[in-house]
Amino acid sequence: MRSFLHVLLGLLTIFAFILAGQDSPAREPSASMPQANAEEAWIKGDDFAAGGKYADALLWYKAAAQKGNMRAASEIGFLYQHGLGVPVDDAMAVHWYSMAANARDVTAMHRLAFLLLRGWGAPKDTRRSIELLNQAYALGNSGSAFALADLNQRGAPGFAPTPTLARPWFEKGFHEIEKAQPLCGNPAVQQLMARSMEATSRRAASSASSTMVFSLIGGLKSPDASPDSKELIRKVAAVRPILRHGDSEAECEVTFTENPTDWTFRVYQLSGGRYLVRPATGAQWAQLQTLRSMMAANGVRMPIGIENLYDTDGH
Repeated sequence: MRSFLHVLLGLLTIFAFILAGQDSPAREPSASMPQANAEEAWIKGDDFAAGGKYADALLWYKAAAQKGNMRAASEIGFLYQHGLGVPVDDAMAVHWYSMAANARDVTAMHRLAFLLLRGWGAPKDTRRSIELLNQAYALGNSGSAFALADLNQRGAPGFAPTPTLARPWFEKGFHEIEKAQPLCGNPAVQQLMARSMEATSRRAASSASSTMVFSLIGGLKSPDASPDSKELIRKVAAVRPILRHGDSEAECEVTFTENPTDWTFRVYQLSGGRYLVRPATGAQWAQLQTLRSMMAANGVRMPIGIENLYDTDGH
């Protein structure tokens, strides 16, 4: 299964490479890197990762992590786990996930739990894995509740199944997702979503080498923060959360008034009342729909978001 995931990941990476045009070699840290604060460095790394420039992303993520941004540390672990810009190295993934998990980063807790459950990069530790999932859920990670539901349903080495506890955990997960509605439904966030898709569509129409990714940052006082000041044609008709990763991060599914009518976004609440809106790429969206169809065919109705695309075993 894991080799299949690596092949799938390789295909998606190639797809992103083609869309983005020829990638440049990894650069040395620029002069602006030392001046960037931890959050700015993480955002810069995330921009590079979204465009498939993983070696550059790693440089910025490390700069951010060194300044205390644990989202960046978790993403470094993700790059090592999946061989994005670096060779696959589960031990390094465990190292970076552990650093972030110890600082109460819920995404890192969730990811680390599944490596420990499988014994990838560290000795198998089912007890610690379940502890991490419980801690991540307590801090607002809906995916961890679904993982605990699945574990209770099917069991794991050293963990006997308890099917009667599966449904309560599923209900806890869906209840946690509902808490993300204020973030997904925030008017400033919705305007950023619409502007993001507008810009992505225009780029796709004007350039064959478009990356098909266009993320925006804005705030309550500056919802018009966009490189394109034209009036929006696309409006948000409906939005619903599909995963929650704590108080300041969620994945949201949006219905627009214009094609493409449905898309998925990852939304982050930043410092200073700002938001970062990150759309799925075209390849990610297509894969998301494929995974949902496969799960539906097997009678599984668990929500799947952007983060699941590269790690279907672990989320």
